[in-house]
Amino acid sequence: MIWIAPSEKDTATDRLEKRLWDAADQLRANSGLKAQEYSGPILKT
Repeated sequence: MIWIAPSEKDTATDRLEKRLWDAADQLRANSGLKAQEYSGPILKT
């Protein structure tokens, strides 16, 4: 079976992607974590 991604994203996917990037930006800006520590809170949950 070959899966081919659609050429256009749907609006729900676009909204989810924006929310995830916004959350990542907030984590980096407001957490006080060093660059190498960013993944810790995400991967441990």
